[in-house]
Amino acid sequence: MPTTTKSRGDRTASMCPSLRLVIAAHLRGACITRQLNVIYQNPNSDRDCGRCSSCKEYPLPKPRHVPVSEQDSPPSSDPDFPPDTTPKYMRLGAKDVQFVANKLAQVAEDIFFAMPYMPEMIGLRSDGFLPSTVISSITNHFHLVKTREIFLERASKWDYLARCGDELWEHVKQIGEDMDTTLLERRNQYNEKQRLARQQKKDKELHDEIVRNGLDGIKRVTLVLPPTPSTSTSPPGSNFNETKVVHKRDSSIQLEPHPSRTKLPRL
Repeated sequence: MPTTTKSRGDRTASMCPSLRLVIAAHLRGACITRQLNVIYQNPNSDRDCGRCSSCKEYPLPKPRHVPVSEQDSPPSSDPDFPPDTTPKYMRLGAKDVQFVANKLAQVAEDIFFAMPYMPEMIGLRSDGFLPSTVISSITNHFHLVKTREIFLERASKWDYLARCGDELWEHVKQIGEDMDTTLLERRNQYNEKQRLARQQKKDKELHDEIVRNGLDGIKRVTLVLPPTPSTSTSPPGSNFNETKVVHKRDSSIQLEPHPSRTKLPRL
């Protein structure tokens, strides 16, 4: 038996009358519990309950505190965080941040296995030596981590900062330099691609202009130079500024002197 879907009007018409009364009480700000007691003939139908959302105003929850590492950008009003003037193309994207995080995790693992054994390292795994929260704090706005002081502030919650902080900073500095080189190369490649695209557009516009003026069939243009009056044998009134145009299906244009007038007389 095929099933049919009720329209909105049908659902409204078949709605329970008691439900309509509860919705009406809610819209009017009346006590919902009292309305339910009236409908189902429960006790306490002559007074409000004092506990439902209509009787008691519930304040809106306060916004969740967002740590600095999760913010989109450092607060510009704080003197410790001056306005970020770094060009956009020198900032890491999501894939670049993940790449840097993986590099830091690998560096931390190498430092962990090179460390001498200490009693507090019992049960410590290599992936817990540098927690992901510390890595996230370092890689957040990684283009700003240019000094050792900024690095120490980012990694201040690392338990092994006093012992291994200098070694990790050297790796962070090298990774930052490598990323700057990569971002600059990426920018130069983008600029070169844009330059080639603009040049191709200009070439196409020039070719379209040549075709529009019917010059695409010209293969060669012969420029005839006029002789001097002393050696001229041409009849009076002749035009020496003669140009010979050869039409062929070729888009190139070549200028060449007339074969009989290439040699000028010696003065």
